[in-house]
Amino acid sequence: MGTVRRRGAELETAILEATLEELAEHGYGALTFDGVAARAGTSKPVLYRRWPSRSALAFAAVRQVATSIPTPSTGSLAGDLHGVLDEMGDRMPSVLSRASLLGLLSDLTVEEATALPVLMADAVSRILQPVVEAAVARGELGPDPLGSELLAVPLDLARHDILLHGGLPRPRRDRIVDLVTVPLWRAASGAE
Repeated sequence: MGTVRRRGAELETAILEATLEELAEHGYGALTFDGVAARAGTSKPVLYRRWPSRSALAFAAVRQVATSIPTPSTGSLAGDLHGVLDEMGDRMPSVLSRASLLGLLSDLTVEEATALPVLMADAVSRILQPVVEAAVARGELGPDPLGSELLAVPLDLARHDILLHGGLPRPRRDRIVDLVTVPLWRAASGAE
């Protein structure tokens, strides 16, 4: 019996997972279509049909990580925010070192760079809007809506640390949640 060829979403998932593994092991500077194809059990032409460049492939893999961060439901605003930052702080540095992330950013095409803020805004909204809605329902936040800039504060601060310092240590996560985000959101939402 012959091997079953993967197609569609199954193949794309395998390729993006292989890309993330290559990034974690070798960094962006050493990322190659040969390495990803070998790890994913496919061929270079299959990759090139989907992604025209190394930066496009890496960007797609990082986008998959960013959009797959789950929204926790711990029963408290602070607990939910800690859950989000724990996921982000644990996943992103293991996938992309600071040097790899800077290399990827410098290689992005104009189209990819233009898509980056939209990707970030969508991820912020998808991850944090349910956290805010649950906190409002529990009475932890007031009824006034938080604008997109305020909603993005915890992830913006986390991304800053990951990009500039290469990680998001526990004490920093705690300060982002307990000293910045919760008090800011409570005041801005009319809870205080």
